[in-house]
Amino acid sequence: QPDCVRYHAAGCVTDLLVSPMSLNALHTLASLDPKTGGPARTVPGLCQHLRAVRPTWHVELTTTSAGLQGAANVIPPTLLHDHGQWLRLNHASAIMARRRGVPRIVTPRGMLSPWALRHRRWKKLAAWYTYAKRDLAEAVVIHATSELEMHELRELGVRQPIAVIPNGVEEIVLQDAPPVVAQLRPRVR
Repeated sequence: QPDCVRYHAAGCVTDLLVSPMSLNALHTLASLDPKTGGPARTVPGLCQHLRAVRPTWHVELTTTSAGLQGAANVIPPTLLHDHGQWLRLNHASAIMARRRGVPRIVTPRGMLSPWALRHRRWKKLAAWYTYAKRDLAEAVVIHATSELEMHELRELGVRQPIAVIPNGVEEIVLQDAPPVVAQLRPRVR
């Protein structure tokens, strides 16, 4: 029996039927360098968590177009999860999903926020009308990490379902912290 992974967003519901025994998820992320920001930490953490809770799933992460092609040739993906928007790897992921008929989830990671769209605006406008708009429109689900990101995506005209799922954050244990700091300790699980 397949599991039904249900994404709810702003009145839309999308069901992805996923076999608990045969999911081959291939994640793409442009860099694992911590200097590039939070996704370099949260995406590998997501992959590690998926492997732990679903040991029969095959979960891979690649950071290059060549790695994407190589991983897909070894174990063909049944799901692509693309983290980002503007880079060659993101476009390569969209092309692969299109050609292979594989569902693709896109997590823009803030790259479609108004500020990000203004940064290097002319390059992004050219990319948007050349390929990025189509690539985004072909995703089966958009994964936003906040309500704000979901609203920004809707304002941009995104029509497909948007799943709002915050990044997983491990609880930080503060030992011997002053009482005030201890009270501010994050309790996210």
